Amino acid sequence: MELINNLDAINHQKAIASYAENADHIIIVSPFIFDDFSEWFKNTNLSSLRKVELVTSLAESGDNQIKKPFALKSFFDCCEQYATNAEVCIHANNKLHGKIYLFRKSDMWLAGIITSANFTWSGLEKNHEWGILTREPRFLDTLYKQVFSSFEYENIPKRLITTKLIPAAEQFKKNNTDVMDIPPARVGLLNLLERNYPKANETIDLDLEHAKNIFLKPNGDKDNPVSLEDRRPFGPNNKALHFPKNPAPSDVMPGDVVISFGTGSRALLCIHTVLTRAEEASLELQRRDKNAARWPWYVSGRNHTPYFGDRWWEYNITVDNIRDEFLKEYPGKSITGNSNSLGAFNYGAGKLSITLDFARYIVEKIMKIEAEGKAPPSSNS
Repeated sequence: MELINNLDAINHQKAIASYAENADHIIIVSPFIFDDFSEWFKNTNLSSLRKVELVTSLAESGDNQIKKPFALKSFFDCCEQYATNAEVCIHANNKLHGKIYLFRKSDMWLAGIITSANFTWSGLEKNHEWGILTREPRFLDTLYKQVFSSFEYENIPKRLITTKLIPAAEQFKKNNTDVMDIPPARVGLLNLLERNYPKANETIDLDLEHAKNIFLKPNGDKDNPVSLEDRRPFGPNNKALHFPKNPAPSDVMPGDVVISFGTGSRALLCIHTVLTRAEEASLELQRRDKNAARWPWYVSGRNHTPYFGDRWWEYNITVDNIRDEFLKEYPGKSITGNSNSLGAFNYGAGKLSITLDFARYIVEKIMKIEAEGKAPPSSNS
């Protein structure tokens, strides 16, 4: 273990920036954050990042609810500009008080810092703050699990921030020119979240019978295929599902079901219920990032198969094999509206609408594995 403080030459800012520049996955846990992230991102080389996650609070404290929506948008914008290859995730824990910084590379822990320092310039450089840095994997595994089991909202979409939270804060400021006399807690961000987005632990039923559309969707592309050898996990509860530029996925709606498979391997990965309407990545990001240009549209989805999604390569259930099994067992049924051929449906394709019968067949097979994997060990074993 090492001591990190703001009294020495290596303060929190330098320690966090150093590990962030060497990591491909960073997790920032802080109730208070920068109002504007641009200076921090501009002075930190994050070109190697593949995923960046922020866990913060929208609690009714001081002017937090007035400032936080704009800060969250700044975080998204700066990630798009300076961490162009990174998946961006924002989570909310409204009881959060601790401050934690975690760093991973190639699915291995580099380090973690537990500290009193918020992710602000005052916390990182000015205030007298102390923290402990550790590289112990078992300790960091436990810490990671505790953090990710405690937040209320997972993967809050940028669209929700820009279309709901920011307008609420702007309207509050417009209606209350002297906010010193009005409790800023009345902005009501938590109510907006509750009305517009499910909580992380909220049960979302997988309802094939009432889904307007059921899609089969590839994940990955020629430059970044999903192969068995990579053993890439797809288990988070809420995840962004990406679609190509043309055609825009205007027919993908909340309540639809998306069954994804990996390009290259063609193995089934996970089953999602769509939570939000499609949102397009910024034109600036599309100009700078070829992946964002190729797959600019995205929706948020709730994963019903986190166990299977983290172990899909162990089962290697391909879309081609399960199609052949289905047609052999039910020779009179179809897998799509007008054809039973998946053809070259893989690279570059956005989605394929499949029949309810074929979807039931896939879901029954995958959900059986999911249920068996989550079942507690038998007392006789």
